Amino acid sequence: MSPFHGILSGIVCLIAVLAVPLSAAWVNVTANLANMQSECGNLCLLSAVPGKDKVIAGIAQKGLWQTTDGGATWTQLGTGAGSAVITNRPGCIVYEPASADIFWEAGIYNGGGVYKTTDGGVTFHQLGAISHNDNVTVDFTDPLRKTLLAAGHEQMNKLYKSIDGGQTWTDIGSHLPDSTSFSRPLIIDAATFLDGCSGYNGKYGIFRSIDGGATFTSVGGTPGTQGPSADPLVLANGTILWEQIYNRGMMRSTDHGVSWAQITGSGTLTTSRPVLLPNGSVAALGVNQILVSTNAAVAANATWTQVCDALPALTSGVNYAGVIYEPVRGAFYTWNWDCGTVVRSNAIMRFDYTIGTLSPVKKAALAPASPAMFRNAGSQVFIPGVGERGARATIYNLRGGVIRTEHLTSQGQRVRLASSGISVVRIESGTNGR
Repeated sequence: MSPFHGILSGIVCLIAVLAVPLSAAWVNVTANLANMQSECGNLCLLSAVPGKDKVIAGIAQKGLWQTTDGGATWTQLGTGAGSAVITNRPGCIVYEPASADIFWEAGIYNGGGVYKTTDGGVTFHQLGAISHNDNVTVDFTDPLRKTLLAAGHEQMNKLYKSIDGGQTWTDIGSHLPDSTSFSRPLIIDAATFLDGCSGYNGKYGIFRSIDGGATFTSVGGTPGTQGPSADPLVLANGTILWEQIYNRGMMRSTDHGVSWAQITGSGTLTTSRPVLLPNGSVAALGVNQILVSTNAAVAANATWTQVCDALPALTSGVNYAGVIYEPVRGAFYTWNWDCGTVVRSNAIMRFDYTIGTLSPVKKAALAPASPAMFRNAGSQVFIPGVGERGARATIYNLRGGVIRTEHLTSQGQRVRLASSGISVVRIESGTNGR
């Protein structure tokens, strides 16, 4: 088989920081979670733990589970002595920037609404007495993390605020304009809040407060048609990307939510939280595909390119719910659920996809016969020693023509890419001749 089998033509549109394993395919990694007893919503969340080869899954009634081996096995969190038991339908995990072992969880139905762990999920404690919460957001400008907001699930004018780290909560939903739809809040700082509202009842839009939630004004969206229905992505420079309800596209703010622009229209994206990739581009769930934009943060009209094989077909009426990217392993994950009473047998899928920056030399841990594509004309890639006599690196152009072959040392060496265009590097065995 050609090393170029399955290369998507759209990949060439990506910026020069992608390394794509061409032999990857979607793999079912539901493993021991498959057929677990649950309820409607069953496998309702995936979350990549920052800085670790770890992914957390949320299961309705069964709490949080983690994998550290790419989904081969999943182990339950919250089993430490004295831990609160999470039985809600997890919908949101927010990580402490200084330490991913600290995170907050929010969920709907069944038990408490907001929980926190400070030991990586060994133990959890419930924050206050609120319940049925779509998300939680934390003021990370305050070192003490005192200010939190939490949404009320499918309830108009329902927004909870805490100023003591979640010990107590006050409903400030009445401070929103009358009859606003279901909330999805975001804290900018202790005084500045955003609330994206949408749903099957009430007023749509994005509402902003600059007085700690005492008052809100409309700053974006269109009543009845445009309003966020997923958690936003906030970039390091403060730019906010927020997807709209019913697959109606993406909006962007570059001024902390004062003003908004529609950058993607209806039908391209499937409403979910966008994902920041290691190279600065943004991934989002499309219609049965993963899309990447290199200009969503800046362009008036963002462009999106499919980067993986199409997602495997699901049973009629079941849709993929979201996408995450785990950069340590280098893989996209996506998940799906239904209203049955067990976790679906193919609820979690993984696609191995390495993303890195070649500047000027990238270490490329490539396995024999596993090609990777680079678009950095004239750059060098460091190939570690593969411990196999006669191993070589062959550099191809995108048409499959051999540019040159270099024999590898046991210590590894630098390999120069093609002087122009896209290079495909394939590590080949000295014994099998592939």
